[in-house]
Amino acid sequence: MKPEQIKSERSRLGLTINQMADLIGVSPRAYSYYEAGQRKIPATVEKLLAVLARLDDKNGLGKSE
Repeated sequence: MKPEQIKSERSRLGLTINQMADLIGVSPRAYSYYEAGQRKIPATVEKLLAVLARLDDKNGLGKSE
């Protein structure tokens, strides 16, 4: 998953960096580095982000339009 994709997903879910970081169990600073492309996204974090991206539509986790 590319940095711009995770930022897009976070925005689509309507979450702040702090909220997303808490949700996936990383520090807000680490998460902001992932979004900025300044740090490689660990495989476990990438898997969590992919699961969130798939589940949001099914379970109503996304922002309502």
